Amino acid sequence: MLSNQVTQLERERERTTTELSDAKDRIRRLQDQLTDSQQEAENAHLEHKALKAEFESYRREMTNRLEDSSEFLEELARQTDHLRQNELEKMPKHGSLTDRIIQLEDEVDRLQIENRELRTHCDDLQAQLLHNSVECGRSLLGNGSQPSLAAELNGTNNGGMDEQKLLNIIKEQDIDNQKLRNYINGKDFEFGIFVS
Repeated sequence: MLSNQVTQLERERERTTTELSDAKDRIRRLQDQLTDSQQEAENAHLEHKALKAEFESYRREMTNRLEDSSEFLEELARQTDHLRQNELEKMPKHGSLTDRIIQLEDEVDRLQIENRELRTHCDDLQAQLLHNSVECGRSLLGNGSQPSLAAELNGTNNGGMDEQKLLNIIKEQDIDNQKLRNYINGKDFEFGIFVS
């Protein structure tokens, strides 16, 4: 009788030991999965933070460029108005001077139009980047099948404006502004000679 009880208890002990070992294995696997998930979440958070900082830096740069361009165009408009009001009244018979001032006014108008177009492009880009940032945040913890915001910022995905294209537009704008500034300076020099 006692022998049967001992045998039964030994079997129960072996079964319990096996179940305990299996439970420990499952706990280790779950702990490993939890650690991996926490690491992925941390990596996703750091990536999102870096992308957000990159976007904010780029947005500030574009805003500063647009503000500088607007201020320059306003200064050109003031100079043109000054030339028109003073030099035309002093020398009304010189048709070549009148033609140059008219050309200068036309150039200012063209630059103002380009500046508005550039501002529109920048607004579109900012809206696209904000949209992509939200979509990236939603997909960071997913399976990675969605395109990342970093790729969008690099202009590698379809549907968004190429950053290089926008920078080229700004570069062309700066070149035109410099040409017009040189033209204004040259005209002031001519006026000084003419008046003297």
